[in-house]
Amino acid sequence: MKYVENGGSIGMFEFKCVPETSTISPSVKRLYLCYLAGTPILQAKAIAQKRYDDAKKIAGGERLVSGSDDFTMFFWNPAESKASIARMTGHQQLVNQVAFSPDTRVIASASFDKSVKLWCGRTGKYISSLRGHVQAVYQVAWSADSRLLVSGSADSTLKVWDLKTKGLWFDLPGHADEVFTVDWSPEGQKVVSGGKDKSSLMIVIVVGR
Repeated sequence: MKYVENGGSIGMFEFKCVPETSTISPSVKRLYLCYLAGTPILQAKAIAQKRYDDAKKIAGGERLVSGSDDFTMFFWNPAESKASIARMTGHQQLVNQVAFSPDTRVIASASFDKSVKLWCGRTGKYISSLRGHVQAVYQVAWSADSRLLVSGSADSTLKVWDLKTKGLWFDLPGHADEVFTVDWSPEGQKVVSGGKDKSSLMIVIVVGR
């Protein structure tokens, strides 16, 4: 996926950007309006449907996971029942975030107990704990290939975890305070983060694993 400001592409979508004077706010001098130009909508829908069908097949159906301040998580099959499939326990403090890997095989959870935990995406069963942060873990994000996971913490660091070894792959310092949000670029070579120090970082990951 690549974006070029004055004409470019993102996946199957072609974009053009047109600068126009904005009247919304005096502080905003220009507003760049992007519109789809000749986008193959039906083809894009077909690709999205195939990805959904493939993920659903791997997971054995639609799945939902929820995390709570009561330290627990629940695993659901919302298409078939309002009752939970499994109660997922193990965290010692409130759960900040839960996220399925893109291939739906693994669930990651971030908690105030300083850990990231991994769970089976089909059954909700516990797999492993990723430890290394010394303060609360606020957020996690998966790489597009589901092989790496990045976590952001109140300890001011980001950590990249290798799902094959279930261990720390790389430690990413740089923030001067708590890290509130993290994400991967679509091609999986950059990690972006935002923190309490009012800064955003973009870190290039050398992918040769």
